[in-house]
Amino acid sequence: MIFNSLVEGMAFVENFSKEYQIDEPHAYKLNLIAEELITNIFKHTDAQEYELIVKPKEHIYLQINYLSPYFNSAIQKPQSKDVKDLPYGGLGLFLVKKMALEFHHSYKDGRNIFELTL
Repeated sequence: MIFNSLVEGMAFVENFSKEYQIDEPHAYKLNLIAEELITNIFKHTDAQEYELIVKPKEHIYLQINYLSPYFNSAIQKPQSKDVKDLPYGGLGLFLVKKMALEFHHSYKDGRNIFELTL
């Protein structure tokens, strides 16, 4: 589905978790990951909308894609263990990658495509 705001996407994710009776730890992780990726779209790009796909499979499959210039998703592991010492930017995406079982980013036809398995 196509969404134009964080609120719309998060309501969709919440409804998905309820409809498919996703257990609390996985629902929390799904919400956190979706919120981080959607927030990044509106904070760091000019995109006005995004497509959000969530499917129940053996694991939860999440895809978010949006029209924007290429985004380099190569985030290095933070060097400091103290959050206050970390440079600005990249921590959210680093945490998303750590929480997901699988994380893939690609760029096709002018769209950044994030695919995750939880």
